[in-house]
Amino acid sequence: MNIGRLTTYEFYRRVEKGRDHFIGILLERRKNPARITEETILNWARGFFSGMSDEEFKREIYFLKKII
Repeated sequence: MNIGRLTTYEFYRRVEKGRDHFIGILLERRKNPARITEETILNWARGFFSGMSDEEFKREIYFLKKII
């Protein structure tokens, strides 16, 4: 049985130096890699932090791409 590879994105929020907080995981489901950009990935996290300014969001939120 060939399961293949799964791409995930782990989201974190910087709060203090060395004390980043895990937010959640997004599983990539899109088959067309041309539709997958850093902006589209971050749009998922923007929904959780709608009260943040764009500048604050860019400074505090980041993700790590993982392939399992």
